[in-house]
Amino acid sequence: MRELLLYITWNPDLTAFHIGPLTFRWYSLCWLIGLALAYIVVKKLYKDQKIEDRKFDPLFFYCFIGILVGARLGHCIFYQPEDYLTSVKGFIEMWLPIQFTGYDDWDFKVTGYEGLASHGGTIGIILALWLYVKHYKMPLWQVLDFIAIATPTTATFIRLGNLMNSEIIGKITDVPWAFIFERVDQMPRH
Repeated sequence: MRELLLYITWNPDLTAFHIGPLTFRWYSLCWLIGLALAYIVVKKLYKDQKIEDRKFDPLFFYCFIGILVGARLGHCIFYQPEDYLTSVKGFIEMWLPIQFTGYDDWDFKVTGYEGLASHGGTIGIILALWLYVKHYKMPLWQVLDFIAIATPTTATFIRLGNLMNSEIIGKITDVPWAFIFERVDQMPRH
């Protein structure tokens, strides 16, 4: 028992709060906070560099869509292709934030996008930035510099979301700052 006191026992509720029928999960909130902070940082950089406002809002749109679509496709294709690429229902679930509830019918529930992969989001934002630069005739390196400044904060919040979901759990260890992820197993991990 004494050994268990040396570690951080981790089992938070996945839900941060409810507003009426809407459920807000920690992971989604962390994504939104990270993206909101990136928006603020890059908007300030655009303003400081005296780049027209009409070029900023499309950048956020391109990035948001690129990250979301890339992260979703990354998860579905890299981690669960057998679920998403072998049936019509799976293919629909890959693109829409729903989950079919029955095997033989088309009943579904709205779940949000459960399953996002950061490396897929990285591929998505690279493609989105390339399209943005081509369309708005912006210098590639300037746009990449702006995004590079905002990325660490966003990535930090996404990783905090992973922690709240007990994901990316690490290897078994005996260091005192290790986490015991109760939803995974009773082993201290780092």
